Amino acid sequence: GRGSGGDLVTDVDVLLATYNGMPYLPEQIESILAQTGVDVRILVSDDGSTDGTLEWLRERAAAGAPIELLPVVEPSGSSAANFRRLIRDAEVGPDALVAFADQDDVWHPDKLARHAALVAGGAEAVSSSVTAVHEDGRRSLVRKDWPMRRWDFLTEGPGPGCSFLLSPAAFALVRRAVAEIPETAETDFHDSMIYAIGRAAGLRWTIDGVPSLDYRQHGGNVMGANDGAGAAVARLRMVVSRSATAMPMTACSTA
Repeated sequence: GRGSGGDLVTDVDVLLATYNGMPYLPEQIESILAQTGVDVRILVSDDGSTDGTLEWLRERAAAGAPIELLPVVEPSGSSAANFRRLIRDAEVGPDALVAFADQDDVWHPDKLARHAALVAGGAEAVSSSVTAVHEDGRRSLVRKDWPMRRWDFLTEGPGPGCSFLLSPAAFALVRRAVAEIPETAETDFHDSMIYAIGRAAGLRWTIDGVPSLDYRQHGGNVMGANDGAGAAVARLRMVVSRSATAMPMTACSTA
């Protein structure tokens, strides 16, 4: 790990997009910092929060937490654009695995270590099932480890982006695509974009059936758990509505 001096520990850089996250952010941050078996660093892009999110993060960083904030810029107004900024601008370590975090979930303590082991075993990208946690206290498994088919990434997801872990080479591919393919700026969801890039380029993508986090469902979600027929239809409509600006598969496959 980063200068740990002891046994080799895997470095993981976590890209976190925030906007007015104070109701849930502290619990999310603590669950990331509590990850076992990895050396975690959190890289944050805030999108113009007015609820003290930025100040709280600065205080945690000043107190020694491994949190680094990207310079404040004009707000983008969307979660996808904020994540694209992180992909483009975050100073990710050259040997670090890269994870993505929402501001309102709770990660299970072994999430990163278990997925890092899958990368060490040959996967280039990992995602997982999650446990949906509803406002009324209900908990439900959102299973994502179904058999993968050639074009399923056009209508299905491998789990939410907050379950993703990319190898350094996989992240470099995504970063290059974001930099070189203008259509990536038109995507509404960073996780769908990353999955499309990865699958189109032939990355070895593994979906872990064990839920890796509590995926909070509430009115502020950009996209929910996608665990029913209605969600699948909505996802298909998004793909169709974006067909004119879809990811250029040939451009990605030659990256």
